[in-house]
Amino acid sequence: MNEQCKDARAGIREAVDRLLTGRATVSNGNLTVVGLAAEAGVHRKARTGSTRT
Repeated sequence: MNEQCKDARAGIREAVDRLLTGRATVSNGNLTVVGLAAEAGVHRKARTGSTRT
């Protein structure tokens, strides 16, 4: 796993924690893939690993 992927995973984990505890900082706090991606600062497809457009 490369460093960029590790950073994205760490950001997603931190974002999940913020969303689940009601402490969203950059999203609207919705528990959706879009809300999680916004909170984590990653593209929404990073969550699923999808590469198709």
